[in-house]
Amino acid sequence: MLNDYFKATFIAGALTVCLIIILGRLLYLQVYKQSFYENFSKKQSTAVITLDRNRGVIYDRNGKVLAQNVYNASVYVDASKLDNPRNFIYVLKVNGIELSKRTKEKIFKKDRFVWIARGMDVEKAKKLTRLDDNLQVILQEHRFYPEGDIVSKTVGFTGIDNQGLEGVETFFESSLKGEKVNVSVLKDSRGKTLVFEDRAVKTNPENSLYLSIDSNLQKVVTSILYNDLKEIGAKSVFAAAMDVNTGEIIFSSSVPTYDSNEFDKYEKTLWKDPLFYYLFEPGSIFKAVTFSVLAEENLIKRDEKVYCENGKYPYAGHIFNDVHKFERLTYEEIFANSSNIGTIKLTEKISSAQFYKYLKKYGFGELTGTKGFAEESGFLRNVKDWSKLSKPSVSIGQEILVTPIQMLRFYGALANGGYAVRPTIIKGKTEEREKILSAQTATLLKKLLIAAVETGTGQNAKSELIKIAGKTGTAQKFDKSTNSYSYRDYNASFIGFFPVEKPRYVMIVTYDSPRKSIYGGSTAAYTFKKIAEQMAIHFRLNINKMMVENENRKAS
Repeated sequence: MLNDYFKATFIAGALTVCLIIILGRLLYLQVYKQSFYENFSKKQSTAVITLDRNRGVIYDRNGKVLAQNVYNASVYVDASKLDNPRNFIYVLKVNGIELSKRTKEKIFKKDRFVWIARGMDVEKAKKLTRLDDNLQVILQEHRFYPEGDIVSKTVGFTGIDNQGLEGVETFFESSLKGEKVNVSVLKDSRGKTLVFEDRAVKTNPENSLYLSIDSNLQKVVTSILYNDLKEIGAKSVFAAAMDVNTGEIIFSSSVPTYDSNEFDKYEKTLWKDPLFYYLFEPGSIFKAVTFSVLAEENLIKRDEKVYCENGKYPYAGHIFNDVHKFERLTYEEIFANSSNIGTIKLTEKISSAQFYKYLKKYGFGELTGTKGFAEESGFLRNVKDWSKLSKPSVSIGQEILVTPIQMLRFYGALANGGYAVRPTIIKGKTEEREKILSAQTATLLKKLLIAAVETGTGQNAKSELIKIAGKTGTAQKFDKSTNSYSYRDYNASFIGFFPVEKPRYVMIVTYDSPRKSIYGGSTAAYTFKKIAEQMAIHFRLNINKMMVENENRKAS
């Protein structure tokens, strides 16, 4: 019994001593050696970084993919493990990897996580890691644009971290951006890299977008623009079409363009969509605006003839010219033949203040509020700042700057009975309509625009496949270097809508500095007709009816 008692006492004492030793050791490690083991732990962990995953897909109106996510590789280094940072940098340089000054500073500071190369092909990244054992690879999502340069100015592009930088990608950044994923890059006791991703955040299936753009049609339009630009010889050409009832933009194409997959290889001036950003004096396509103002004020008289001064009209110390010498013209003839002098004389019936009031009502000098894009507002000086030449100049599309989308919006109102529809780049997103002119005025302007194509300056837009209403425009470009209008560079435009029987689309074509001819009637009208006919085929717009009518005419 006594022996058992001593045994139990001995064991209990031994256990107590062991417990005291263990507690003392834990106290020693947690208090006195805390910093040592904290630093040791940090040496095993290189970094925790945040990556973007599952950005929303962008589709065209028919469900064709315009922007999607694919994987590429990014290479990083734990600079604290480098024995010779200078030699490391040199090896990378001779193998084609030139590091920035900031990256070099991080390497010399021995930062534990330093990006070396981003957005690389996976195989190239793996090949790069063979240069040094400390180089490691992380797979990342990046944007791929299957249509390349076809819809680039509309869709835009993302940056190295998959954030929107241009076009729809940036305007809808809050909708398209996916989830943030934390990636922990660790090293085990043997120095082997371990990568853990926090997948707690679920993908949002609602972050994809369907655009109103028809990419197949846009591809056809872009091909036409390339061919016609070469033939006409201009700096650039632009074309866009919009549904007159919904405001949906069906295509917006310009040449030259760029590839969203390699945006950094192109000049920044090519990145933006001219539909929203190109500011220009509209010239004679603006006469439809002027005539609508006169019609709204009941100042157009059917039997009136205007003396057009045989092509030269002195006014307030300036001479306004017509391309052709006209004597007396009716208002229909003034519009169809695009007489500057006749238009200016008709506008003398209205005050500058009245004219300006209508221009503001029609939305000139202001944003259209397009859903899906930032935009320029154009330029319309306050009427208080107008000179004696301002009203006649503005009436023929000078001394005012507009954007193509502003002109489409106005002509769309002429086509649909007087309603200005807010444009949108999103499919099915019909915006509000605003009544800006009477149905009677819209009907009158429609007749004038038909006549301009049938018998006037727009005859190159006349088609046997589809009936078109529209207006030509030719405007001198302002040369900032000489502070005067250029005698060489012009904007040549044609804008109109079709089919005339029941208008569905409004379209604009504009050439910047054409060389074959400066006139919109022999450049833009020519291209407009080609595109309108392709749209007629694509959307089956009254083709059968037109063909039957043509056959009946030939038979008779």
